[in-house]
Amino acid sequence: MNDILQSAPHTDLPALSLRGVSKRFGEAEVVSDFSLDLYAGEFVALLGASGSGKSTTLRMLAGLERPSSGQVLMGGVDVTDLRPAARNIALMFQSYALYPHLTVRQNIATPLRQALLSAAARLPGAALLSAKTRETEAAINSRTQSVAQMLRLDGLLDRKPGQLSGGQQQRVALARALVRDPSAFLLDEPLSNLDTALRHTTREEIRDLHRRTGHAFLLVTHDQADALSMADRIAVMIAGRVAQCAPAADIYHRPATREVARFIGAHRMNIFSPGPEAASLHPRGAQDDIGIRPEALHIDPKGPLSATLQCAAFHGEETLLHLRSDSGAELLAVTDGSAPLPPQGSKMRFAAPAARLHCFDAATGIRKEIAA
Repeated sequence: MNDILQSAPHTDLPALSLRGVSKRFGEAEVVSDFSLDLYAGEFVALLGASGSGKSTTLRMLAGLERPSSGQVLMGGVDVTDLRPAARNIALMFQSYALYPHLTVRQNIATPLRQALLSAAARLPGAALLSAKTRETEAAINSRTQSVAQMLRLDGLLDRKPGQLSGGQQQRVALARALVRDPSAFLLDEPLSNLDTALRHTTREEIRDLHRRTGHAFLLVTHDQADALSMADRIAVMIAGRVAQCAPAADIYHRPATREVARFIGAHRMNIFSPGPEAASLHPRGAQDDIGIRPEALHIDPKGPLSATLQCAAFHGEETLLHLRSDSGAELLAVTDGSAPLPPQGSKMRFAAPAARLHCFDAATGIRKEIAA
């Protein structure tokens, strides 16, 4: 059977690597000196805001864009100049791009048919004339059935995409990517088109697929919830560079820079510039920036931080308090949604556990460790 139907060999080398990759469009450099290793069995998220360069990075990994400098490696082999089809990388984009006139079975089988059969052998009735074509078709059908069963699509194989739900269409797109047994999966905003309930379900399905296949997965997303809940490691991309690459918990609890701290989290971190307010939270605030996440601030009549309530936004389980400190800085605090609140314009005081504080060099923005 053709090698494309066999599992890729496992090695200690990264499945995919970027080495000092940069990409320029004219005078604009959208990716700068980017390096990343992605190993078999690992799930990494490339997280960044729109325009950060993350999709361009994915396209360079896939071979859809050529780096202006640097190398793309697969299993330690330089593939920078190889076309996408030669890299055996599965791509899944925000648009599932299913063929509407083909059945689920035909959609899943398409990559194998294009790779293993000549244009003539793909014509209707060709299998009747060639034993080799019949053998290849049988192998393709077997692989298609196996992948469909893995993704719970075996009962839908004769349907057209228009007869499927959004979640089912996504599973077909995943199956089509998986059928070639790729060296790695590259997923570009695959959950953006799904509603909230289906998004949660699909996250679990993708994680489960990752665990069962053991392939390297790279998720490109702007959604922090997707990255934090799915990835083993997160590479935070800001202005074309990797600002931090670490496990999700480290990214959240120990952001490496002030920029990462402000970017990560459901609510933007409060960061106090050096001065009396910062020093009231921790002595290091006299010369360094002090950060505290809104959910770590709690109402305390004797707390060191004084602020005026501008407005309160009820979100069910939590209420967001929009405040202005005595120095005029805008603050955000999160409180329990069932807690009674004072009227707008009220003076409030807050405290924060020392263990929840973050310290950043005022000039460079680099994290500094502080004693609790």
